[in-house]
Amino acid sequence: MKFIHTSDWHLGRDFMNYDLAPYQDDFLGQILAQIAAHRPDAVLISGDVLDKPNPGDADLDKLSDFLNQARRMTRVILIAGNHDGASRLGFAKGFTLPEVNIVTKAAQVGTAIEIPRPDGELGALVYPIPYLYPYQDRTELSTWVDTDGVRHLDDALDPPPSEDDPDPVFPGKPEALFAAALRRIARDLHRRDTDVPVLAMAHDFLSPVREMEPLGNLSPIPVSLLDDLAGGLKGGRGIDYLALGHIHQAFQLSGTNVAAWYAGSPLPYRVSEHNVKGTLLVQIDPNHQVEVQRLALELPYEVKQLEGSIEDLTNPADPRYQRWHHAFCSINLTETILPPNAYNRLKAVFPRMLTLTHRQDSLPETLSSGTEFRELSELEIATEFLRTCGIDTEEDLALLRKLFENTFEGSAK
Repeated sequence: MKFIHTSDWHLGRDFMNYDLAPYQDDFLGQILAQIAAHRPDAVLISGDVLDKPNPGDADLDKLSDFLNQARRMTRVILIAGNHDGASRLGFAKGFTLPEVNIVTKAAQVGTAIEIPRPDGELGALVYPIPYLYPYQDRTELSTWVDTDGVRHLDDALDPPPSEDDPDPVFPGKPEALFAAALRRIARDLHRRDTDVPVLAMAHDFLSPVREMEPLGNLSPIPVSLLDDLAGGLKGGRGIDYLALGHIHQAFQLSGTNVAAWYAGSPLPYRVSEHNVKGTLLVQIDPNHQVEVQRLALELPYEVKQLEGSIEDLTNPADPRYQRWHHAFCSINLTETILPPNAYNRLKAVFPRMLTLTHRQDSLPETLSSGTEFRELSELEIATEFLRTCGIDTEEDLALLRKLFENTFEGSAK
């Protein structure tokens, strides 16, 4: 069985007020071309297709057009991410055709989407897990529903039900909800007792290291949960491939026996990102061997974090910087005092420069402590500020003193 895995399109996003809409049209066209060339059994879109909870009509139209074209070639499965407004993704309820599945709610977790083989027999199962809101979704995921429609409390609830609390819920923690989602999948797999390839989709921050800072406001979920729970109940066959979204770099997660991959974003949306983007072509054979191939996307722009002296950076012949003249970039000057007219000089060479900083030495002795700073007069503070900006000629400082005198004399009158 063959799949194309992509995520984090962020339709509607700009690059610090630079319009990216034409570039997003471009990568959508490239992904459609990949679908046509490889004819996957399904396309898996792992969240954050939209950048804002309340997207514009143009972005919704862009997504609708893609789905309409893609569904004529294959099945499409899309989950909501933390950027997507799940209610706004409900626009796609108009896609009632079997080729498009859009999963936005926790109540849908544990329900498999069946992918047929060309002969019509069951070829694979896909279990979508949309982004789970820790407090909003914990009540739903503290239970599960059997084949008769009877709702049960999750056995992992701690403490278990009691007379004082007959309906306990999980704590509002991503780890607890993701584990509950995996148990729902495991129960369904145990009920089915099938040997077809099994895939899951999720939009979250999984990490082999538990003690990590949140990424994009998402707390880390230990990847060890996959080996603990994604193998199915009672030792049954579990998840072969986990199609992840949220992190903008494509890579395989370490620390787990499950083939868990982030597809990354199709465009670089920060200057710190890589200039290699694409989708993932995933193939799973009857023996559950997983092969992942990167399908490159041509980028309409590049990003770069640059550092150097203003003389080197503004030298058009300097080979270290020539490639980046038209990149979206941030520049950190090595000068400790900002050179005169630095912004305009650099902008002439790097028209897509987004931010400009310069290396900072320690503050002047007069500003070394908050107490000393508060003891300075307004004129002294302004003078020190101009000096850190490289404006320190006697002519400049005399003009500053005159401005202060005129201002304070005028206010006194």
